Amino acid sequence: MSSQTRKRRVVRMDRVLVDSLDADRRRALADQLFTIFSETVHGWSRGDFDKNVFAPRTRLALCYGEDHTLAGFVYAHAERLARGRYACGVPRRGALSPRLPGRSLGRSFWSR
Repeated sequence: MSSQTRKRRVVRMDRVLVDSLDADRRRALADQLFTIFSETVHGWSRGDFDKNVFAPRTRLALCYGEDHTLAGFVYAHAERLARGRYACGVPRRGALSPRLPGRSLGRSFWSR
């Protein structure tokens, strides 16, 4: 099977806390992620995207393909929704480039 017809896959995942990014890194990452996101999701403006994906206390999982390029992401907010003494995180969504089928993003994000 040639390298062009072989299925590519996610081979690495890095986790990032949005609050830990400086302004330049945040802007560069937002540009990359919005490009991937807009390949599969429609109806979100760049402002909506930035407001949701780069909100305070957001955790990102960045997915990289075999060629070490950014291929997708998952994000979740660490919001406190408390009832009594219980609290939970609120999972959100992500996007994986349609050019790079891979393993389940959600399972990979939450299992580590």
